[in-house]
Amino acid sequence: MNSISTRSKKFAFLAVAAIALAACGGSSENSNTASTVALGVKNAALSCAAGGACRVGDTGPGGGKVFYVAPASFTSTGSACGTACKYLEAAPIGWIKAATPAGQTNCAVAGTSTADPYCAWSGNTTTRIGTTSNAIGAGYANTSAIITQSNVAGRAATVARAFQGGGKTDWFLPSKDELTQVYRQKSVLGGFDFNYYWSSSEGAAGLAWFQGFDGYGDNGAKSATLYVRPVRAFSDSATVAAPVTTSTSTTTTVPGRMVNGYKIEAGARLTGANLIEADLSKADLSKADLTGAKLTGADLTGADLFGADLSDADLTGANLSGAYLYGANLSGAIR
Repeated sequence: MNSISTRSKKFAFLAVAAIALAACGGSSENSNTASTVALGVKNAALSCAAGGACRVGDTGPGGGKVFYVAPASFTSTGSACGTACKYLEAAPIGWIKAATPAGQTNCAVAGTSTADPYCAWSGNTTTRIGTTSNAIGAGYANTSAIITQSNVAGRAATVARAFQGGGKTDWFLPSKDELTQVYRQKSVLGGFDFNYYWSSSEGAAGLAWFQGFDGYGDNGAKSATLYVRPVRAFSDSATVAAPVTTSTSTTTTVPGRMVNGYKIEAGARLTGANLIEADLSKADLSKADLTGAKLTGADLTGADLFGADLSDADLTGANLSGAYLYGANLSGAIR
């Protein structure tokens, strides 16, 4: 009797469970699918600031805006991300409104809630450091080298390093190439107007690179007072979902690919290459050597040609619509 009663209770329990399952959409297969979808939604909801994948314009872990998404991991020695950095974020407008947090000293001309501070490059404006680099990922090490030479408070390097936005202590003065990326995304970041900003890349004993947000960049006297916007490098916590490449305007450049037997990528050596009528649309050819290259009729729509050497290249009939040519050498090129 007890055995029958027990079986009856089990049957009743299973019947209730089946009814509940049907009310939720039916089979265990659907239930598993729902669980998988829910898990996916949970993972997808992880924000850039919380360690998820990031895109240009997202708010980063330091409270700034992401302005650069690398096509592959890069190294930023000294930054928390080390050799696995993927992103760069810039401090927000109003990042330094007073001498806070502890250790933060404002520039000679203080920042406000709507404007960046501006100051001299370093406490030593006449002696060459000789170890700085222009590259993406070099900003942290450059800033450290400047501070090692002269740790005077209230200068571009020391002010950038002392910033602790988001509780992060690895902010730095951007390198030349990093500052170029800031310039490219100036409308996303905001607050630059047509002012001149310091990079951490040295040009000579008394000179360092600056970027004008009117499009002009050059080496200027380290003693000059120019604007400062700190940046920092970081990575996401995911082991999947590769980052997208950065956009130079409204297009996204495509990393290395083979065209006419040539490897098309940033810094490629393509001297005299036969690229007649080649499809190079959205190609990343920044700092590539295209001296004397045959680019007759080539499609360079939206290509990144920042700093590329196109001297003596034949560009007859080439489509350069939307191409980024800032810093490119076009001397002797046929157009």
